[in-house]
Amino acid sequence: MLHLILAGGGHAHVIMLEHLIKHPCPNLQVGLISPTKKQAYSGMLPGWVNNTYALEACQIDLQQLCIRAGAMFISGKLAGLDTKQQEVILDDQRQLDYDLVSLAMGSQPNQFNSPSSSSHWVAMKPFANFTQQWYAWQQHLNPNQAATLTIAGGGAGAVEIALAARQVMPCRGLAAQRQIIIYAGPKGVMNGFSLRTRGLILKSLQQADIRVINEYIDVSKPLHQQAPNDFYLLVTSAKPGLSLHGSELALDAFGFVLVDKFQRSISHSNVFAAGDICSRPTTFLQRSGVYAIRAGKQLAHNLLAACNSNTLQPYWPRRHNLYLISCSDQTAIGSYGINLGFFSINIAQQHGLKKTSKKQLQYIYSIVENWAGISEGGIHHQTLWANPAQVTDLIKWRGLSPFGQARNWAGLAYEEQLGLAKAALENAPSAPIDWMFKELKLSRRHEATVLEFKQWIEILSQKHS
Repeated sequence: MLHLILAGGGHAHVIMLEHLIKHPCPNLQVGLISPTKKQAYSGMLPGWVNNTYALEACQIDLQQLCIRAGAMFISGKLAGLDTKQQEVILDDQRQLDYDLVSLAMGSQPNQFNSPSSSSHWVAMKPFANFTQQWYAWQQHLNPNQAATLTIAGGGAGAVEIALAARQVMPCRGLAAQRQIIIYAGPKGVMNGFSLRTRGLILKSLQQADIRVINEYIDVSKPLHQQAPNDFYLLVTSAKPGLSLHGSELALDAFGFVLVDKFQRSISHSNVFAAGDICSRPTTFLQRSGVYAIRAGKQLAHNLLAACNSNTLQPYWPRRHNLYLISCSDQTAIGSYGINLGFFSINIAQQHGLKKTSKKQLQYIYSIVENWAGISEGGIHHQTLWANPAQVTDLIKWRGLSPFGQARNWAGLAYEEQLGLAKAALENAPSAPIDWMFKELKLSRRHEATVLEFKQWIEILSQKHS
C-alpha cells in the first residue's frame, strides 16, 4: 500500500480530501498533517472581523473531513522534509515515511522574521493565531480609551481587513477615538490595479476615515508607544511558511517550491505542491485562496494518477482574473483583467529581485508582443489583443449588453470607450454627455464621471482632427 502525506491544511488539500470522499482509493493510505483541527477560509475572514459571520461558519473541520475521506488526521506542524529518506519531519521530531508527499502549508508575511516584530506584530497568516489574537483584543478593548489599529501592507487583504475593522471600531459615537492606519508603502494601496479601481478603493477608505500612509513601517524596530488598546497587523507580501532549503527541493530565489504544470516538483517527481507555498519557473501563479482551490482540482487528480501510474493533468491559471474587494457595507469593488503589477513583480522575484521597474514592465510588454497585440493608449490604457492583426484604434459601440449580460462601463476597453464617445456624437451631437449617461443607464451624474466622459470625447476629437 502506498503512503501519501498531505502536509498542511491548505485549500488545495481540502479539495483533495473531498475528491477522496467521492472517489475512494483502497490502495492508498492518506495522512493529513495540520497544527489545527480547523482551517479558516481566507475569503470569509473580513466577514468574521466585521461580525457578519461566526468563526465556526468560516472554518473547515479538517479532522471530520479526514474521517469522511478515510484519511488519518495527524496533529502536528511540518518542520522539515528529507527527500533522500522520503520522510517528513514534524516539530516534535516525529518522522513519517511517504511514497508521495504534497505540500500546502500556505505562507506568512514577508516581514514577519525578527524577534522584535513577532513580540508586537500579529501576522495575518497563519489564520489560527490571527483569529485568536484578534478576538482577545476585541474582548479587552476599553470603550473609554483611545485605540489604534495599525496595518502594514497595502494589498487587498489589508484593505478588506481595515474596512471590516471599521465596522466594529466606529470613528463616531464613542467617547474615545478609534484610529485605523494603513502603511501601504511608496506605491500606495492596491498597486498594480487600474487607476479607477485604486481610486474607488481610496474613496472607500477615506469615507471610512481610514488613514493611508504611502510609506513602509519598520516592523523590526521596538514599539515605544504601544498602548494596551492598540493592535499591529502584518498583511505584507508573502514568504514560505516553512524554510525548505535543507530539503534539496528546487526552490526559487525566495524559497518557494518550484513546480511544473502538473503542480509537481521540478526536482523530485514524488513531491507535489499547491497554493502559497509554490511557484513556477515560467508561469505566473497568484497566491490566494481562489487559485489554491482551482489548482486543488488538478492536484487531486494528479496525486491519484501518480499513485496509479496514470496520465497527469496540467493546471493552467486563468489569464484574466475577477477581484471583488469587500467594503464591509454590503458593497464590493470589482476589477477584472490581467493584473500587470502582480505579474511583473512575480517575474522580478524569479530573478531574485525584490522590486520591479517601469523598464522591466516595458520588457514584459515586449515579450507579450511576440504572440499578442498591445494597443498604445498610454500606460493605463493598454489593451491586450489575441494577436497583432486584431489591434484597432476604435471598437464600434455594441451596447451595454452585447453578450447577454450588462457590463460595468468602467470596465470598457480604451478603444470601446472611444467607440462609445463616437456613438454619442453621432446620436446626440448637441448633448453627447447626456446621451452617454442614458445609454449606460447611469442615474447619478457624478462630477468625476462627467469629466471622464468629456475626456473620451476630447481624445476622440483629437484623433480625428
